[in-house]
Amino acid sequence: MEFDVALGQEELTERALQLCHLLPLGYRPPCQSSHSFALDSVDSLVRCGILVMEELSQPSQCPELLFFLCSLLSVQLRALSWAIEGLQSLHTPLPESECVAQLHDCLRDKARQDRVHHESSSADMARAAVRTLTDLGVLVEVEEGGAVRLVISDLFQQAENMDKLHHFIRQFLYN
Repeated sequence: MEFDVALGQEELTERALQLCHLLPLGYRPPCQSSHSFALDSVDSLVRCGILVMEELSQPSQCPELLFFLCSLLSVQLRALSWAIEGLQSLHTPLPESECVAQLHDCLRDKARQDRVHHESSSADMARAAVRTLTDLGVLVEVEEGGAVRLVISDLFQQAENMDKLHHFIRQFLYN
């Protein structure tokens, strides 16, 4: 089956960057930034012939592709959404392991309340959510007493900004 879809390069790179933040550990080289990895991913898809670059007079939207990608990442997106909700109950600064453990408890509670989507409540999803929130600057590392701890950044201590982030993530959940 073949179909034509047109996406702007910036939009495609931005979507790839957003999805890169949801990848499990080991998929992205440790010394490469998320943005660089997203650009390389798009370039690789072009080199392999999966994507074809063309000059178009009017770009078109591609809701089907976005829906497909969001469906693939629904487990991670839901875990991230639940973790953002759970940040309100964290009393930071916390060691990363404690932050992961507390958010894991929040994810399990949400899955119990939801009575479905238990796959979004695993310890791996909690670790991925903490890593993503750190990459996004929601959680920042601070050194305290010779130990590294995570705190919620000043920007995201404001409820309005946390709500905007939560809304942004929730827009990609369709079920």
